[in-house]
Amino acid sequence: MLALGSCGEGGDQGCGGPFCVIPPGRPEASKLRPGPGNSQTGAPGRELREPLAVLVTDDDDRPVPDIQVNFTVDPASGTLSAPSVRSDHEGRAEVAWTLGPGLGPQSVVAVATGASGTPLDGSPLTLSAQGEWPPPARLVLEQAPSASVQNGSPLERQPVVRALDADGEPVPDVSVAAAILAGGGELRGTTVVSTDAAGRATYTDLAIVGVAGARALGFSVTEPPLETLSTAVEVRAGTSSQLVGNQPLVYEATVNSPVSPAPSVVVTDDAGNPVAGVMVTFAADLDASVSPTSVTTDERGIAQVTSWTVGRTAGVRYSLTARVESSGGTPVVFFADAKAGAAGKLQITVQPSGTARSGTPLDRQPVIRVVDQVGNPAPQAGVTITATLSSGPSGSLQSATATTNGSGRASFRGLTLSGLVGTYTLSFSAPSLEGVTSSPISLAAATASRLALVRQPSPAGRSRVPLSTQPAVELQDARGNPVAQAGVEVVAAIAGGGGTLGGGTRAVTGADGRAIFVDLSVTGPPGPRTLRFSSASPAAEVVSSPVTLPAVATVALVTAPSAPAVVGSTLANP
Repeated sequence: MLALGSCGEGGDQGCGGPFCVIPPGRPEASKLRPGPGNSQTGAPGRELREPLAVLVTDDDDRPVPDIQVNFTVDPASGTLSAPSVRSDHEGRAEVAWTLGPGLGPQSVVAVATGASGTPLDGSPLTLSAQGEWPPPARLVLEQAPSASVQNGSPLERQPVVRALDADGEPVPDVSVAAAILAGGGELRGTTVVSTDAAGRATYTDLAIVGVAGARALGFSVTEPPLETLSTAVEVRAGTSSQLVGNQPLVYEATVNSPVSPAPSVVVTDDAGNPVAGVMVTFAADLDASVSPTSVTTDERGIAQVTSWTVGRTAGVRYSLTARVESSGGTPVVFFADAKAGAAGKLQITVQPSGTARSGTPLDRQPVIRVVDQVGNPAPQAGVTITATLSSGPSGSLQSATATTNGSGRASFRGLTLSGLVGTYTLSFSAPSLEGVTSSPISLAAATASRLALVRQPSPAGRSRVPLSTQPAVELQDARGNPVAQAGVEVVAAIAGGGGTLGGGTRAVTGADGRAIFVDLSVTGPPGPRTLRFSSASPAAEVVSSPVTLPAVATVALVTAPSAPAVVGSTLANP
């Protein structure tokens, strides 16, 4: 058997022979050197990615364990996870270093002594790091702008964009620029804002100027190139500023008869956009009448009366004044010169039905006759009598003419009133004869015959994400009157542009005749597409305005490969 001898505690006492092994002596700490984690770059106020380490060795660079290393740091250079650490079996003593709040160089001092209390070679040892904000890796729209805004007015809800680095941490002092990406017009206000300490760029006075319609806003930085999109912003007409009368402004009319066409005005803002929803009042003078006396402008900015009927006095110039009370602008005045009729007038012998359904012939058709000025029958054949709307919300007449027979009587056949539900009166007129007005007719909606989108889907959305504005479909009759009919199923599908429609694609009308969709989403490549909504009974469909899926911005982070390095050393370009 082979035996080996050894000497304890170093040296060669008591050991001899060819197989004597002399172990090395116990290492004594003599050096303090920088270890991994020195000269890092990190974000102010955040912990460095790698711990800060020093190495304790002897004169032969062998690691020395269990040596206390004291670390000190100036408050401006941050904080450490521990003030002192004992070296491990690799001679390493390391702490976590959270940098101070400032940019630029920061430092930590490490101190260690040997067994005799003498500072180790290299102690005190200064270690350094550079405080530097990392570049942003993505932009996040933290607060979307208002979904709609008046032309030229600041957004009620201003956007907030946040710049984040690759770790999802905020990046301050980044200039974020806002711009209109789609829809045209001008973006006013402070369009370039720098991020604050929390990485937020908060806009305060953005406003869109231009024609009414949808806009898409984008927010971007140039270095590195990044961009994010907002939800759509619908620009509405601004406040009313102009009231203009549509031609003709001067009429000639027979006494006690309506002028034709009925007077109308248009309301616009400073940019010429028609302003909807403005109340316009109409006032007739003397013994003339106008119906209705107040009209709200439609989506084209137009307010039109149903009728303006001049008075009974010939040779008088009647006037009709239109004004917008809320704006205080210049009113519009229409004129009508009244002329006398022939020696006669019209008289109703059979009144039309007091109730009717839109688009359905009146159950009781009116009968009109020609009489003299005191009401005596004046037989006159071949006189064409025309029925027009004298008052009522908005509507039209079909089969609205009849011709007198030999006894001077004209019987209407198939006279039909179509329009919005409400109360109407009819005027009957004939050339050179004084007209006459019917008793009131109460008009109800017809049966459902079409579908209408009372709420359009969002003009822009994200693939696979439910639309921010979900569509609502309403049953209507042929004239657009809402029909309150429950239980009609409405089916949604892609009409054009391709892609897949997700979510609940079927909705049933409630008691109000409306089918409300709640989670429709479009999946597909960027670009516009339209949605179709259809029902079997009534057999009808309606197609939405375009829903656009935007292009997705991509960001590539490229890091050059490191140069060759020694094992255990710090990479120059990790």
